[in-house]
This record gives sequence, C-alpha cells and structure tokens, in this order.
Amino acid sequence: MNIKTLLWTLIALTAGLFTACNNRSEDYTRMLPGSYTVSKTFDAPVEDGMGGTLIINSTDVYNQDGTSSSNGEVIVHYDSADYGRLATLKFNISQTGVWKIENGKLIETTKQCIVVPVNVKADDRDIYREFNNLIGDMAHEFQTDILSDPTDESKIVSFEDGVITLEYNDEDLGIYTITMIKQ
Repeated sequence: MNIKTLLWTLIALTAGLFTACNNRSEDYTRMLPGSYTVSKTFDAPVEDGMGGTLIINSTDVYNQDGTSSSNGEVIVHYDSADYGRLATLKFNISQTGVWKIENGKLIETTKQCIVVPVNVKADDRDIYREFNNLIGDMAHEFQTDILSDPTDESKIVSFEDGVITLEYNDEDLGIYTITMIKQ
C-alpha cells in the first residue's frame, strides 16, 4: 500500500469513527432525559490516624431541554484508628444546571448549588461540639468547591435498559464509576 492510499484509508477510518461516536452521542442525548437514582460510597482508609466514608444518595433529573437538577444527601463518617467512628455528618444538597453529551461523554455544568448542614452524630460530647461548630463552615466550603469548578465530564461506559454507568477521573478520588438507575 502506498502512502497516498494509506493516508486516505486512515482519513476514512477516522471519519467513520467520528460519525459512529456522533451517532452514539445523539442516541444517548435522546435516551438520557428522565429521573435517575444515584448512590455511591467512597471509602478513605484510615491514614495518619483518620479516615472515613463518604456516601452520596440523590435523585438526578435530566430534562429534554438540556437542564438538570439533583437533590439528595451527603453523609460523611469520620473514623479514627484509635477510637473507631468519631462522628457522622449529614448534608442535604440541591443543584441545578445544564447537560449535554459530546463524543460519548456526559458534560454537566452546575449553575446553582445549595448545601445545607442537617445534623452531627457523635457519642463523645466534646467531639460532637467540635463537629457541630464546624458543620456550617464545611457546608459552605463544599458548596464553594462545587461552584468554583462547576463542570463535570464523565465517559459513558454503558447505557442499557435504563441503567447508565459513568466513569469519572477526579484528581482527588482517581478514576471511579457511578451507576444511575432510571426511575
């Protein structure tokens, strides 16, 4: 095969792959609108004496017009190597934004985010007071972090029978997946 033929073959293959990716994105755009249940747990092993678990439960709604909303809760368990579970904090979170699908990726941009501290549970009175004094600042920081970098991009790994698996690459959490189930 000469260089010219090879070049045209590569161009044709690239165009075919681009068209297939665009068709898949169009299919996903048509299939996505609806309400989804999301639940994800992140474990942070105890290091330097502290660790914990972050649990996210939400209902995410994707509208045909490209708008979206999410309402749910974030639960944070703080654990100590010496004392076990120190405290559990609960936050309610509400977000609105916009979404689009490009090149097989779901791109979501948060326009508004409200994080409300709900409660602190701790067996030790001093630990309870400490976390209770911090929970409002933590909610504000959580909200500020979301709004300071409002766009999330996730690869659509699979989308079948109302179940979507998304893959994220986060600088703090690394690569992880989330499964959304259509209600």
